[in-house]
Order: sequence, then structure tokens, then C-alpha cells
Amino acid sequence: MFPEWGFTDTLAELSGVNQQSVAFAANPYAAMPSLHAADALIVGIVLASVCRSRVAKVLWLLWPAWVWFSVMATGNHFWLDIVGGIVVAVIAGLIVYRNPLRRRRTATATT
Repeated sequence: MFPEWGFTDTLAELSGVNQQSVAFAANPYAAMPSLHAADALIVGIVLASVCRSRVAKVLWLLWPAWVWFSVMATGNHFWLDIVGGIVVAVIAGLIVYRNPLRRRRTATATT
């Protein structure tokens, strides 16, 4: 996609696979939302929250931005795919952590 803008197909360049051999299974819209973006955000926030070192926290908080840059720079996702992945991660977080007080009361009541 967009070779005139400098994007290259890394699969075609680094392997014997060409565009026509995978065209039957390709779906340019299947990358929406980017689950790489969602996973990177979740992992980055969770691991930053459990690290004690300030340097480690900063590195884990920078991890999502690095992944987002990487998947866009390699031409695997568009910026809108990344935004969609972020939305998925936020929704997942809201579902999981929707009412932590109620969860704590339920957990103490069952033990």
C-alpha cells in the first residue's frame, strides 16, 4: 500500500511471498481495531503499575507509544486502527475495573 509515499511491503521484500499469492486471503479492513495497540496499552499500564523503579515505570509507559509507532511505520496499521485499539483497551479496562469496591466486598464476604 502506498509505495509512492515510501511504504514498502516487508513480506514481499524479505520472503519469496508476493502480493498475488496472498491476495485471496488479504483483508485491509481486518486490522481494525489494532489489537497490538490495545495489548500494548494494557501491558504498559499494568507493568508500569507493578514496577518499583522509576526508570522501569517510564519505560513501560513508553511501550505503547513505541508499539503504535512501529505498527504504523511498518505499514501494518493506519492511525485510525491504533485509535480503535486504544478505545478497545479503555472499554476493557472500564469493564474489568468498573466497581472495585463492590468486588472487594464480595470477595471478603465469600471468604
